[in-house]
Amino acid sequence: MTIMHISEIVNPDLLTDEIKAGYITARSINGITIYNYTDKAQWDRRWNEATTQCRGIITNEAGTVLARPFPKFFNHDEPEAQTPNEPVIITDKMDGSLGIAYTVNGTVRIATRGSLASEQALHATRILAEKYPDWKPPAGVTPLFEIIYPENRIVLDYGDTDDLVLLGGIDIQTGDYVKTQFIVWPGEEVEQLPYGSLSQALAAPPRKNAEGMVVWFAHSNTRVKIKQDDYVRLHRIVTGWNERTIWEHLSAGKTLDQLIEGLPDEFHRWATETATELTRAKDFIELGARSEYKAILETLPEGWGRKEFAMEVVKYAHFRPALFQLLDERPITEWAWKQVRPTTQKEATIV
Repeated sequence: MTIMHISEIVNPDLLTDEIKAGYITARSINGITIYNYTDKAQWDRRWNEATTQCRGIITNEAGTVLARPFPKFFNHDEPEAQTPNEPVIITDKMDGSLGIAYTVNGTVRIATRGSLASEQALHATRILAEKYPDWKPPAGVTPLFEIIYPENRIVLDYGDTDDLVLLGGIDIQTGDYVKTQFIVWPGEEVEQLPYGSLSQALAAPPRKNAEGMVVWFAHSNTRVKIKQDDYVRLHRIVTGWNERTIWEHLSAGKTLDQLIEGLPDEFHRWATETATELTRAKDFIELGARSEYKAILETLPEGWGRKEFAMEVVKYAHFRPALFQLLDERPITEWAWKQVRPTTQKEATIV
Protein backbone atom coordinates (compact mmCIF):
# COMPACT_ATOMS: atom_id res chain seq x y z
CA MET A 1 0.00 0.00 0.00
CA THR A 2 1.28 3.45 -0.89
CA ILE A 3 1.86 5.68 2.13
CA MET A 4 0.32 9.13 1.88
CA HIS A 5 1.35 12.21 3.86
CA ILE A 6 -1.24 14.83 4.86
CA SER A 7 0.80 17.44 2.93
CA GLU A 8 -0.28 15.63 -0.24
CA ILE A 9 -3.91 16.44 0.58
CA VAL A 10 -3.59 19.88 2.17
CA ASN A 11 -0.92 22.52 1.64
CA PRO A 12 1.01 22.46 4.95
CA ASP A 13 1.42 26.25 5.13
CA LEU A 14 -2.31 26.76 4.60
CA LEU A 15 -3.08 24.08 7.18
CA THR A 16 -0.86 25.80 9.74
CA ASP A 17 -2.41 29.20 8.99
CA GLU A 18 -5.97 27.89 9.32
CA ILE A 19 -5.17 26.19 12.62
CA LYS A 20 -3.67 29.43 13.97
CA ALA A 21 -6.71 31.38 12.76
CA GLY A 22 -9.09 29.02 14.56
CA TYR A 23 -10.66 27.53 11.45
CA ILE A 24 -9.24 24.01 11.96
CA THR A 25 -8.57 22.02 15.12
CA ALA A 26 -5.81 19.42 15.46
CA ARG A 27 -6.56 17.17 18.44
CA SER A 28 -4.04 14.48 19.39
CA ILE A 29 -4.12 11.38 21.58
CA ASN A 30 -1.06 9.15 21.91
CA GLY A 31 0.51 10.50 18.75
CA ILE A 32 -2.66 10.17 16.64
CA THR A 33 -4.10 13.48 15.39
CA ILE A 34 -7.50 14.29 13.92
CA TYR A 35 -8.03 17.47 11.88
CA ASN A 36 -11.46 19.05 11.65
CA TYR A 37 -12.92 22.37 10.54
CA THR A 38 -14.41 24.43 13.34
CA ASP A 39 -17.69 26.19 13.97
CA LYS A 40 -15.83 29.42 13.24
CA ALA A 41 -15.22 28.14 9.71
CA GLN A 42 -18.96 27.48 9.42
CA TRP A 43 -19.79 30.91 10.73
CA ASP A 44 -17.35 32.75 8.45
CA ARG A 45 -18.00 30.38 5.52
CA ARG A 46 -14.26 29.85 5.31
CA TRP A 47 -14.18 27.12 2.69
CA ASN A 48 -10.86 26.41 1.05
CA GLU A 49 -8.61 23.44 0.32
CA ALA A 50 -7.76 23.01 4.00
CA THR A 51 -11.14 23.53 5.69
CA THR A 52 -13.09 21.42 3.21
CA GLN A 53 -10.64 18.51 3.37
CA CYS A 54 -10.19 18.59 7.15
CA ARG A 55 -13.44 16.92 8.07
CA GLY A 56 -11.89 14.20 10.20
CA ILE A 57 -8.54 13.44 8.53
CA ILE A 58 -6.50 11.25 10.90
CA THR A 59 -2.70 10.99 10.88
CA ASN A 60 0.07 9.44 12.95
CA GLU A 61 3.06 11.31 14.39
CA ALA A 62 4.87 11.21 11.05
CA GLY A 63 1.90 12.83 9.30
CA THR A 64 0.98 9.62 7.48
CA VAL A 65 -2.74 9.59 6.69
CA LEU A 66 -4.56 6.82 8.57
CA ALA A 67 -8.05 7.92 7.55
CA ARG A 68 -9.49 10.24 4.92
CA PRO A 69 -13.25 10.82 5.23
CA PHE A 70 -15.72 12.62 2.95
CA PRO A 71 -14.66 16.23 2.41
CA LYS A 72 -17.11 18.94 3.42
CA PHE A 73 -20.22 18.95 1.23
CA PHE A 74 -23.12 21.35 1.12
CA ASN A 75 -26.87 21.56 0.78
CA HIS A 76 -27.83 21.48 -2.88
CA ASP A 77 -28.94 25.13 -2.83
CA GLU A 78 -25.94 26.63 -1.04
CA PRO A 79 -23.63 28.81 -3.17
CA GLU A 80 -20.69 26.46 -2.64
CA ALA A 81 -22.59 23.39 -3.83
CA GLN A 82 -21.52 21.86 -7.14
CA THR A 83 -24.31 20.20 -9.11
CA PRO A 84 -22.87 19.06 -12.45
CA ASN A 85 -25.01 17.34 -15.07
CA GLU A 86 -23.62 13.82 -14.79
CA PRO A 87 -24.53 10.34 -13.51
CA VAL A 88 -25.39 10.13 -9.83
CA ILE A 89 -25.80 7.68 -7.01
CA ILE A 90 -28.32 8.79 -4.42
CA THR A 91 -28.45 7.34 -0.92
CA ASP A 92 -30.40 7.90 2.26
CA LYS A 93 -29.02 10.58 4.57
CA MET A 94 -29.14 9.02 7.99
CA ASP A 95 -29.61 10.91 11.24
CA GLY A 96 -26.72 9.74 13.40
CA SER A 97 -23.03 10.55 13.76
CA LEU A 98 -20.36 10.05 11.12
CA GLY A 99 -18.00 7.21 12.03
CA ILE A 100 -14.49 7.17 10.52
CA ALA A 101 -12.62 3.85 10.60
CA TYR A 102 -8.84 3.84 11.09
CA THR A 103 -6.26 1.27 12.14
CA VAL A 104 -3.53 1.63 14.78
CA ASN A 105 -1.16 -1.25 15.53
CA GLY A 106 -3.50 -3.68 13.84
CA THR A 107 -6.58 -2.59 15.82
CA VAL A 108 -9.48 -0.99 13.97
CA ARG A 109 -11.08 1.96 15.72
CA ILE A 110 -13.82 4.46 14.96
CA ALA A 111 -13.53 8.23 15.33
CA THR A 112 -16.19 10.88 14.83
CA ARG A 113 -15.68 13.96 12.67
CA GLY A 114 -13.83 15.98 15.28
CA SER A 115 -12.81 13.53 17.97
CA LEU A 116 -10.89 10.32 18.51
CA ALA A 117 -12.55 9.78 21.88
CA SER A 118 -16.04 11.27 21.78
CA GLU A 119 -18.85 9.31 23.40
CA GLN A 120 -20.06 8.28 19.93
CA ALA A 121 -16.56 7.26 18.83
CA LEU A 122 -16.01 5.07 21.89
CA HIS A 123 -19.46 3.51 21.54
CA ALA A 124 -18.89 2.79 17.85
CA THR A 125 -15.50 1.21 18.57
CA ARG A 126 -17.18 -1.09 21.11
CA ILE A 127 -19.79 -2.07 18.52
CA LEU A 128 -17.04 -2.90 16.09
CA ALA A 129 -15.11 -5.00 18.61
CA GLU A 130 -18.17 -6.88 19.87
CA LYS A 131 -20.21 -7.42 16.68
CA TYR A 132 -17.55 -7.45 13.97
CA PRO A 133 -14.29 -8.54 15.66
CA ASP A 134 -12.85 -10.19 12.53
CA TRP A 135 -13.60 -7.39 10.07
CA LYS A 136 -10.73 -5.41 8.57
CA PRO A 137 -10.92 -2.40 6.21
CA PRO A 138 -9.64 -2.84 2.66
CA ALA A 139 -6.06 -1.66 2.26
CA GLY A 140 -5.83 2.02 1.36
CA VAL A 141 -9.53 2.72 1.99
CA THR A 142 -11.25 4.63 4.80
CA PRO A 143 -14.66 3.02 5.49
CA LEU A 144 -17.27 5.50 6.72
CA PHE A 145 -20.30 4.66 8.85
CA GLU A 146 -23.40 6.16 10.37
CA ILE A 147 -23.31 5.55 14.12
CA ILE A 148 -26.84 4.74 15.27
CA TYR A 149 -27.90 3.91 18.83
CA PRO A 150 -30.82 5.04 21.04
CA GLU A 151 -28.80 7.35 23.30
CA ASN A 152 -27.45 9.14 20.25
CA ARG A 153 -30.87 9.93 18.83
CA ILE A 154 -30.99 13.36 17.22
CA VAL A 155 -34.43 13.63 15.59
CA LEU A 156 -35.36 10.41 13.82
CA ASP A 157 -36.42 7.31 15.72
CA TYR A 158 -34.46 4.19 14.77
CA GLY A 159 -35.96 2.19 17.61
CA ASP A 160 -33.50 -0.03 19.46
CA THR A 161 -30.97 -0.10 16.58
CA ASP A 162 -27.45 -0.12 18.00
CA ASP A 163 -25.15 -0.55 15.05
CA LEU A 164 -22.82 0.81 12.40
CA VAL A 165 -24.33 1.39 8.96
CA LEU A 166 -21.79 1.47 6.14
CA LEU A 167 -21.97 4.59 3.97
CA GLY A 168 -19.11 3.68 1.65
CA GLY A 169 -15.50 4.74 1.78
CA ILE A 170 -12.79 7.02 0.47
CA ASP A 171 -9.64 5.90 -1.31
CA ILE A 172 -6.90 7.51 0.79
CA GLN A 173 -4.56 8.00 -2.17
CA THR A 174 -7.01 9.52 -4.66
CA GLY A 175 -9.89 10.81 -2.55
CA ASP A 176 -12.33 8.88 -4.78
CA TYR A 177 -15.54 7.43 -3.39
CA VAL A 178 -15.49 3.68 -2.83
CA LYS A 179 -18.92 2.03 -3.12
CA THR A 180 -20.19 -0.16 -0.32
CA GLN A 181 -19.93 -3.39 -2.33
CA PHE A 182 -16.15 -3.03 -2.56
CA ILE A 183 -15.71 -2.80 1.22
CA VAL A 184 -17.29 -6.19 2.09
CA TRP A 185 -19.00 -5.14 5.30
CA PRO A 186 -20.88 -7.89 7.20
CA GLY A 187 -23.39 -5.47 8.71
CA GLU A 188 -26.01 -3.05 7.40
CA GLU A 189 -25.38 -0.73 4.46
CA VAL A 190 -26.99 2.62 3.65
CA GLU A 191 -30.03 2.41 1.42
CA GLN A 192 -29.52 3.39 -2.21
CA LEU A 193 -32.52 5.27 -3.60
CA PRO A 194 -34.01 4.80 -7.08
CA TYR A 195 -33.41 8.28 -8.50
CA GLY A 196 -31.26 8.92 -11.56
CA SER A 197 -30.64 12.64 -11.24
CA LEU A 198 -30.63 15.54 -8.82
CA SER A 199 -33.87 16.86 -10.31
CA GLN A 200 -35.58 13.52 -9.71
CA ALA A 201 -34.40 13.52 -6.11
CA LEU A 202 -35.64 17.08 -5.56
CA ALA A 203 -39.04 16.17 -7.01
CA ALA A 204 -39.37 13.00 -4.92
CA PRO A 205 -42.04 12.85 -2.22
CA PRO A 206 -40.83 12.93 1.40
CA ARG A 207 -40.05 9.57 2.95
CA LYS A 208 -41.31 8.58 6.37
CA ASN A 209 -38.79 8.83 9.21
CA ALA A 210 -36.09 10.18 6.88
CA GLU A 211 -33.69 13.12 7.05
CA GLY A 212 -33.02 13.49 3.36
CA MET A 213 -30.62 12.28 0.68
CA VAL A 214 -26.98 12.45 -0.35
CA VAL A 215 -26.32 12.88 -4.07
CA TRP A 216 -22.93 11.73 -5.34
CA PHE A 217 -21.87 12.92 -8.80
CA ALA A 218 -19.82 10.08 -10.23
CA HIS A 219 -17.54 11.84 -12.70
CA SER A 220 -16.54 14.84 -10.60
CA ASN A 221 -16.58 12.92 -7.29
CA THR A 222 -18.60 15.65 -5.58
CA ARG A 223 -21.69 15.37 -3.44
CA VAL A 224 -24.54 17.49 -2.11
CA LYS A 225 -27.24 16.86 0.43
CA ILE A 226 -30.98 17.39 0.36
CA LYS A 227 -32.93 17.92 3.58
CA GLN A 228 -36.61 17.00 3.80
CA ASP A 229 -38.84 19.85 4.96
CA ASP A 230 -40.52 17.71 7.60
CA TYR A 231 -37.13 16.77 9.07
CA VAL A 232 -36.17 20.44 9.22
CA ARG A 233 -39.37 21.21 11.12
CA LEU A 234 -38.80 18.33 13.52
CA HIS A 235 -35.22 19.38 14.12
CA ARG A 236 -36.35 22.91 14.85
CA ILE A 237 -38.87 21.62 17.40
CA VAL A 238 -36.38 19.29 19.05
CA THR A 239 -33.67 21.93 19.37
CA GLY A 240 -36.04 24.78 20.23
CA TRP A 241 -34.15 27.17 17.98
CA ASN A 242 -35.67 30.52 17.10
CA GLU A 243 -34.74 34.18 16.79
CA ARG A 244 -35.17 34.73 20.51
CA THR A 245 -32.58 32.05 21.23
CA ILE A 246 -30.03 34.15 19.35
CA TRP A 247 -31.15 37.38 21.06
CA GLU A 248 -30.94 35.89 24.56
CA HIS A 249 -27.40 34.72 23.90
CA LEU A 250 -26.11 37.95 22.36
CA SER A 251 -27.84 40.20 24.89
CA ALA A 252 -26.07 38.28 27.66
CA GLY A 253 -22.75 39.38 26.14
CA LYS A 254 -21.84 36.01 24.68
CA THR A 255 -20.43 35.43 21.22
CA LEU A 256 -22.26 33.60 18.46
CA ASP A 257 -19.54 31.01 18.06
CA GLN A 258 -20.18 29.87 21.64
CA LEU A 259 -23.82 29.29 20.75
CA ILE A 260 -23.47 27.50 17.44
CA GLU A 261 -20.81 25.05 18.60
CA GLY A 262 -22.15 21.64 17.69
CA LEU A 263 -25.05 23.06 15.72
CA PRO A 264 -25.75 21.28 12.41
CA ASP A 265 -24.01 22.95 9.49
CA GLU A 266 -27.26 23.98 7.85
CA PHE A 267 -28.21 26.30 10.72
CA HIS A 268 -25.03 28.36 10.68
CA ARG A 269 -26.01 30.77 7.91
CA TRP A 270 -29.41 31.42 9.46
CA ALA A 271 -27.86 31.93 12.90
CA THR A 272 -25.22 34.28 11.53
CA GLU A 273 -27.67 36.35 9.51
CA THR A 274 -30.08 36.59 12.47
CA ALA A 275 -27.27 37.64 14.81
CA THR A 276 -26.11 40.25 12.30
CA GLU A 277 -29.62 41.72 11.97
CA LEU A 278 -30.15 41.86 15.73
CA THR A 279 -26.73 43.39 16.38
CA ARG A 280 -27.24 45.98 13.65
CA ALA A 281 -30.63 46.95 15.14
CA LYS A 282 -29.14 47.16 18.63
CA ASP A 283 -26.26 49.34 17.40
CA PHE A 284 -28.70 51.63 15.57
CA ILE A 285 -30.81 52.11 18.71
CA GLU A 286 -27.74 52.76 20.84
CA LEU A 287 -26.32 55.25 18.34
CA GLY A 288 -29.68 57.03 18.21
CA ALA A 289 -29.74 57.43 21.98
CA ARG A 290 -26.20 58.78 22.07
CA SER A 291 -26.97 61.24 19.27
CA GLU A 292 -30.05 62.54 21.07
CA TYR A 293 -28.09 62.87 24.30
CA LYS A 294 -25.48 64.95 22.55
CA ALA A 295 -28.19 67.10 20.94
CA ILE A 296 -29.84 67.73 24.33
CA LEU A 297 -26.57 68.81 25.92
CA GLU A 298 -26.06 71.35 23.14
CA THR A 299 -29.43 72.98 23.86
CA LEU A 300 -29.12 73.29 27.65
CA PRO A 301 -28.29 76.68 29.18
CA GLU A 302 -25.09 77.34 31.08
CA GLY A 303 -25.18 76.01 34.61
CA TRP A 304 -27.93 73.49 33.83
CA GLY A 305 -28.82 70.77 36.30
CA ARG A 306 -30.74 67.51 36.39
CA LYS A 307 -34.09 69.37 36.42
CA GLU A 308 -33.32 71.21 33.18
CA PHE A 309 -32.06 68.01 31.62
CA ALA A 310 -35.27 66.18 32.62
CA MET A 311 -37.41 68.89 31.04
CA GLU A 312 -35.67 68.32 27.71
CA VAL A 313 -35.76 64.53 27.98
CA VAL A 314 -39.58 64.45 28.05
CA LYS A 315 -39.43 65.23 24.34
CA TYR A 316 -37.65 61.92 23.70
CA ALA A 317 -39.91 59.31 25.25
CA HIS A 318 -38.38 56.37 23.39
CA PHE A 319 -34.85 57.14 24.55
CA ARG A 320 -35.71 58.46 28.05
CA PRO A 321 -34.22 55.59 30.17
CA ALA A 322 -31.03 55.57 28.11
CA LEU A 323 -30.62 59.34 28.27
CA PHE A 324 -30.62 59.32 32.07
CA GLN A 325 -28.19 56.39 32.07
CA LEU A 326 -25.85 58.39 29.84
CA LEU A 327 -26.21 61.38 32.13
CA ASP A 328 -25.14 59.16 35.03
CA GLU A 329 -22.28 57.78 32.91
CA ARG A 330 -23.72 54.29 32.92
CA PRO A 331 -23.63 51.89 29.92
CA ILE A 332 -26.73 51.62 27.77
CA THR A 333 -25.96 48.40 25.87
CA GLU A 334 -28.30 46.28 28.00
CA TRP A 335 -31.10 48.81 27.44
CA ALA A 336 -30.43 48.79 23.69
CA TRP A 337 -30.63 45.00 23.54
CA LYS A 338 -34.00 45.10 25.33
CA GLN A 339 -35.34 47.43 22.63
CA VAL A 340 -34.72 44.85 19.90
CA ARG A 341 -35.98 41.79 21.80
CA PRO A 342 -38.00 39.70 19.30
CA THR A 343 -41.69 39.88 20.13
CA THR A 344 -42.55 36.79 18.08
CA GLN A 345 -40.86 33.41 17.88
CA LYS A 346 -39.29 33.66 14.44
CA GLU A 347 -38.09 30.11 13.95
CA ALA A 348 -34.80 28.88 12.59
CA THR A 349 -34.70 27.89 8.97
CA ILE A 350 -32.18 25.71 7.20
CA VAL A 351 -30.72 27.37 4.14
